[in-house]
Amino acid sequence: MEGHANLEGLKFCFLFGPPFRSFLKITTLKSGMIFICIFDIIIGCTGAFEAVVFFIKFVSDLSYYYYFETLIGLLDFISLIFALMCLQSLENLSQGNISNYYSFKFYEYFLIVIMKLGIVITNTYDENNLILPTILITIIQRYLAIYVVKFVWSFDIRLNNNEVKLITIGEQALRTLNLQGRSAGSQGIQLNYE
Repeated sequence: MEGHANLEGLKFCFLFGPPFRSFLKITTLKSGMIFICIFDIIIGCTGAFEAVVFFIKFVSDLSYYYYFETLIGLLDFISLIFALMCLQSLENLSQGNISNYYSFKFYEYFLIVIMKLGIVITNTYDENNLILPTILITIIQRYLAIYVVKFVWSFDIRLNNNEVKLITIGEQALRTLNLQGRSAGSQGIQLNYE
């Protein structure tokens, strides 16, 4: 339990609090990671399609807007590849691909911020686009994306510290097992959960 106490003192990017213990406080870390990977796969498929469409428009129009949208679509497609590798690693909880997925999500977050900024800047000269809604939608998207990145970081850090039970059965079930273990221990019964 000493490793667990040390994890609660960690903060994501030094200011976003300790690692999560569940996904949206309703399901296990593993279930949440599966959901995020599947969502990334769906977004990656649409991103690949959008990348092709925006690239065709970029070649015909040579607009920076289409250039940035093409790059975002390509990032979504690359995210699909990392999500597939991560999903495969979730079955046996192997660390390598999960850590790679976290690293990619971390850098992807900042790359998309830069590209979205490029989209906003290139749209300021277009009279048909409304800048304020674009900025508000981008802020909401990035807020949700930082939650996803922190969640993937939480999963990775907990797996790295061998908190497999927390990842697979969840916080409530783990708490129940610990209470049962304490009461069995006080009665002289040894329980082994591994």
